[in-house]
Amino acid sequence: MKKETKILISLLFLPPALGELLSGSTPPLQFFNPISLLILVSLYGCGTLLIREAKARWKLQWSVILLAVAYSIIEEGIMVQSFFNPGWEDLGILSGYGMYFGVQWPWTIMLILFHATISTLIPIAIVDLLWPKYKDVPLLKKRGLILAFAGISSVFCSRRSTCLCQTH
Repeated sequence: MKKETKILISLLFLPPALGELLSGSTPPLQFFNPISLLILVSLYGCGTLLIREAKARWKLQWSVILLAVAYSIIEEGIMVQSFFNPGWEDLGILSGYGMYFGVQWPWTIMLILFHATISTLIPIAIVDLLWPKYKDVPLLKKRGLILAFAGISSVFCSRRSTCLCQTH
């Protein structure tokens, strides 16, 4: 298997593994369910892959953090919509605490920081450390970019019509 393929596979599976499985947010039986795993890889993996690709193509340094934060807001705020739901299951006794303008602010800030670091920046750093020669090398061609955008878009479109996966 080519190194580029190993990097791409790592970037697709590390983010959901760190962000959902190791955090305990998604139980192993649910995580390894093929449909659930496909959704998580499409959501987390494709997002991280696109951020890493932007980092390599645009020669980003610290500004990649802003992309990770923006992705966290899109993923958790727009797609999953947990920022605006005071009855969100994971909030427990904190349900409704810190609500202002319809946003659960302590939860929102914590999840933005969590997903930006654990689900996005750390997988990119791991891949860069494992394959340092490829740190600044774009890996996706036009087809790969389209597939990564399609992966995220499919989850977003599915989420808008019906809830496919409650992983949080």
